[in-house]
Amino acid sequence: MIGGRPALLDPIAPSTRLSLCFCLCHGKNAVRPSAEEVRHRRDLRRRDGVTETAAINDDVLELIVAGSGYLLEGKCAEAEDAQGRIVQLMAVLLLQGTLRYLYRADPASDYDGDAKHWAELWAFAAAILPLIDECSADVAHTVRSNSDIDSEHAPVSAGLVAVKKELESIYSCLGMTCDQVVGLLAGDM
Repeated sequence: MIGGRPALLDPIAPSTRLSLCFCLCHGKNAVRPSAEEVRHRRDLRRRDGVTETAAINDDVLELIVAGSGYLLEGKCAEAEDAQGRIVQLMAVLLLQGTLRYLYRADPASDYDGDAKHWAELWAFAAAILPLIDECSADVAHTVRSNSDIDSEHAPVSAGLVAVKKELESIYSCLGMTCDQVVGLLAGDM
């Protein structure tokens, strides 16, 4: 349990968790980000318009390094705390992806809600739905019904603004802030 919630990666050994988190954050090449990551970083903006340069990725990497050190020193409690914080920060990344593809899958967006964007929306939403459900079953239902590729509804049928507003209502329960989640600016798309 981490922060009263089941750890997402509990069945995996602590050293493997940290390695897995590193791979999830930085891919095969930890030195050079992928083209998708560069595009994702470019699109993220705080509400005041200042570019956000993936500070969460930097925080996750710092925690991975610290957690690995704790494991080598036999400080399991500290390593577990680092792992819990990594999971919490990774949830922010999943929510960012969900919001990005809510926008792109919305038939009212500039992207016309094509099937590729709906599938990407479902991939991100499905990954974070268990955490959303722990905070609010109603919000989880809204996200699922607006993102599930097998839904009888059209993608984002409730509209981007309505789904986004519901997600924002549970940020504190998810352990994140609007400043961490940031947002997309239409001019960057």
